[in-house]
Amino acid sequence: MMTSPASGNGNRKRMSELTHKELVDRARRWLHGTLKCSLVITEPRYHALTEQPDAIGWAPEMEIPFPSYIVEVKTCLSDFYSDRAKPGRRDPTKGMGQYRYYLTAKGLLKKDMIPDGWGLAEVCRSVVRIRRHAVRRKSGQYNQLEEHGLLLKHCERAGVNTYREWWRLETQGRAGDGI
Repeated sequence: MMTSPASGNGNRKRMSELTHKELVDRARRWLHGTLKCSLVITEPRYHALTEQPDAIGWAPEMEIPFPSYIVEVKTCLSDFYSDRAKPGRRDPTKGMGQYRYYLTAKGLLKKDMIPDGWGLAEVCRSVVRIRRHAVRRKSGQYNQLEEHGLLLKHCERAGVNTYREWWRLETQGRAGDGI
């Protein structure tokens, strides 16, 4: 519900009325700002993907591959419950992201509703607060190949070819040799 400017409250929405698009934008800003992801892709829509995350980001750390974060935005309980049917939820090895989070308006989900390993983050006014931390998944516990394919496709669309070279060296076990 929008409040009228005449009421003195401006045009602020209640947290429970944030749209999917607004929450995706909050996810993007959270990944960039708080989690320090240098590359964030929102709502990637490539036909070859088995998972279509609302946001994915990669954080630059001193390890290869860079940790990845998936954010699934939920605006209502029915969307959350329908999420269970996705291939990456039924078989976690088919889902992308070393760290996986649900992002909602405050109070939509309870911590005990969240699947094992997943985190819960909530938008509270202008801040995203973690209510439950995600557990880092190891190589082989998530779909790293699809994730790298998404990153490669995004880089190609942006006209960047450096990732292809990095990936070639990564598959040969030499990615740490100066790249």
